[in-house]
Amino acid sequence: MTEYVVTLTPDERAVEEVKSLKSRLRDIVGQQQYMNDEPHVTLYVGDLDIDIESGLDLPCLRKSTFEITGWEVFREDTVTGNHTLVCRIKSQGLHEYQKEVAATLESSRRRPMIERFEKTYDDFDERRQENLTGYGYPFIGEGWKPHLTIASIDPSDFQKAWGELEDEAPIGEYEFESVTVYELVDGNIRTGTDLPV
Repeated sequence: MTEYVVTLTPDERAVEEVKSLKSRLRDIVGQQQYMNDEPHVTLYVGDLDIDIESGLDLPCLRKSTFEITGWEVFREDTVTGNHTLVCRIKSQGLHEYQKEVAATLESSRRRPMIERFEKTYDDFDERRQENLTGYGYPFIGEGWKPHLTIASIDPSDFQKAWGELEDEAPIGEYEFESVTVYELVDGNIRTGTDLPV
């Protein structure tokens, strides 16, 4: 079974800013979870019966611009247990677009949810449990916080990292370049395929 991550890939300027921050963070606290991931905004994660090579018939993104508005920290992240440092983003219509993508992929789901969400189902609040049951993914609609992840940082390293990066969020306007579908192998994203936005 192949699990997939459906994402939005930002423009080259945003990619370089995020990669630079990941590199700085690695210098400060060493390797952390998600540091090697290409910069992206996750729309959906699931065990899907799809043929990426043939393309996917996903809805078109109506507005490709987005704004990084600052940092956000997902303390004791439900998925990793660490403190996940992310660039918070805002983009008109993005929540609706994500719901459309999840609904489009519904018929391709091979099982109700991937194993890591089955294991942590009881840790999610009621809304996220409903999303898991309905969509197979907990972070849908208003329960989703669009973001670009820098890393999920071990709590013992977090203060050191935060002290260095707190004032350096890459605030500004950017664009999404493509939808990228990655294979998810052992919790790590691999082999991305770009599709037009």
